[in-house]
Amino acid sequence: MINKVSDALCLDSAATDGLTTEVSQTLPMAGLNAIQVQVVLYALTAANLTIQVQVSNDGHNWQNQGLSQTMTAFGRKIFSAEAAIGAAQVRLHYSLTGSGKAILDAYMVASDQ
Repeated sequence: MINKVSDALCLDSAATDGLTTEVSQTLPMAGLNAIQVQVVLYALTAANLTIQVQVSNDGHNWQNQGLSQTMTAFGRKIFSAEAAIGAAQVRLHYSLTGSGKAILDAYMVASDQ
């Protein structure tokens, strides 16, 4: 099942709040151990957007899982499956580099590998 975890998320380093990092909704793993991530980047005026998978068992303490992925232009990117996830929950952490903005949707599919 495809889970939309970020919907029209806007990161804008020039805004009053200067929001340059954000996290997606949490996806419960429900005993599954792998995810596939897809990001649709509608606009990018900053230098780049970095996406990092994070895992947690309690929803409070998050750790990075695997390597981060960087997008430097708008479009759709499907990341390699992230396997061997032993945590109860996953989310995506977004970081914007440079002055500008990014607008995106993100999806995750959990599976058993």
